[in-house]
Amino acid sequence: MTHSISYKSKDTEKVKENVKNIVKDLANSIPKTIKHFFPRFKQELQKIEDYRKKSAYEISELLFGAISLFLFKQGSRNSFNNNRNDKDFTSNYEKLFGMRLPHQDTINDLFRELNPEELENFKTSMVRELTEKKVLHQWRLQGKYFVVAIDGTGVNSFSEKHCDKCLTRTYESGKKIYFHNVLEAKLVLPNGLAISLATEWIENEQSDYDPA
Repeated sequence: MTHSISYKSKDTEKVKENVKNIVKDLANSIPKTIKHFFPRFKQELQKIEDYRKKSAYEISELLFGAISLFLFKQGSRNSFNNNRNDKDFTSNYEKLFGMRLPHQDTINDLFRELNPEELENFKTSMVRELTEKKVLHQWRLQGKYFVVAIDGTGVNSFSEKHCDKCLTRTYESGKKIYFHNVLEAKLVLPNGLAISLATEWIENEQSDYDPA
């Protein structure tokens, strides 16, 4: 029994070490990938119009802080804030990306004022850079065509009204939910990669959602 516990303990430690190395390699690959494909990434973020009167952070730091929430697959802003409180995590983040990591509530305040078109234009410029460099050409359909898929998808749902633009759906039971949907155009590649080209919020003038 003693040998069995010892073996499992060593095996668990080995798994943890492997996971740690994978995370480290991934973290190192992100800034390298950005630098290789988007050498002016930070400068382009900095061009987005800043609606704040003043802030301790550059707009590029706030925008990349939002992107990082998804890059690191954080489940919530609160979860990422907990990591931010770890001095080693914050130090490594700043060394890797050359930017400070703001509090997610500060980032959220920016996004409440930011014009969505600014982000759409930034996204378009990134995809244009990839196509101009012919990074994606090898995956074109019949060697000629890019394939674009367009579909609607749900983004958020709430049990209470979130904002004046919420869509609503009322079930036969009388239960009502509030939600937001978007119409998304994506460049899809045979290797499984899907790149967002454009996003349009779906709004219903009468608020109630008609599934037909």
